Amino acid sequence: MKKIFNILAVFILLSSCSSFLEEKNKAGINNDDLYKTKEGYQTLRVNAYSTLRNVFQEGPLILFAGTDVFQMPRGMNANGIYDYTNLNHENGDVTTFYKNCYNAIQQVNTAIYYLDIADISEEDKALYSAEYSFLLGFYHFILIEQFGGIVLNDEYTKETRINMPRSSLEDSYTFVIEKLNKALSGSLSQTKNDGSICKDIVNHYLAKVYLTRGWDLGDKGDFKKAKEYAQAVMNSRGDLKYTMENLWSPSNENNDEVIFAIQYSDKSLPN
Repeated sequence: MKKIFNILAVFILLSSCSSFLEEKNKAGINNDDLYKTKEGYQTLRVNAYSTLRNVFQEGPLILFAGTDVFQMPRGMNANGIYDYTNLNHENGDVTTFYKNCYNAIQQVNTAIYYLDIADISEEDKALYSAEYSFLLGFYHFILIEQFGGIVLNDEYTKETRINMPRSSLEDSYTFVIEKLNKALSGSLSQTKNDGSICKDIVNHYLAKVYLTRGWDLGDKGDFKKAKEYAQAVMNSRGDLKYTMENLWSPSNENNDEVIFAIQYSDKSLPN
């Protein structure tokens, strides 16, 4: 009798779970239908830009700490990134930076993936495509600065991928330069100060990429290219006009000498 009861209980449990495990779309709309609309697609573009906040909320610690650009702030007794004495392979700052960068790359690839079906003008598609090309090049470049040859990813990941080999340093630089050149040849404005991608920003980072690659790979021709792209920015922006104090003044944000700044708004922050 007890055995029959147990079998009956298991049968009831399984039958009750079957409907519970069936996935139902409570929102009534799938990704294709949502991102096809003009309003829905804009959420992908905004998200692609907002990844910059996630990376740079703590990213500058990885990019600049331990150099002559930044010093350890007051109240921080020890940090391996600053002084290297406590730096090891389990450092959480490095892991967070790495994960945030590849998460950002995935978000940009998502925006690229749905761009073709979006109900927006061809003019906007061309502009967004150029912006995304820059962001892909930019994120891969700051990864190269820290890790050398990296995993290159310009593919929207819809399912688990287990074969993502690390590319050589030379191939990694080639990938970045291709993405930045694609952005530069697109329909970006020459200059802007509202945080959106423009040609001045792309030229600035092309100069930096060639300068960095010149040191890493020993190609003197890269230094000449770096100078050309840097000169393009100076030709666009004109002469310097601010003292260091005025340049970095909180009351002088987005001035003429600012090339690339991540934008924040009180209304967009949780606290």
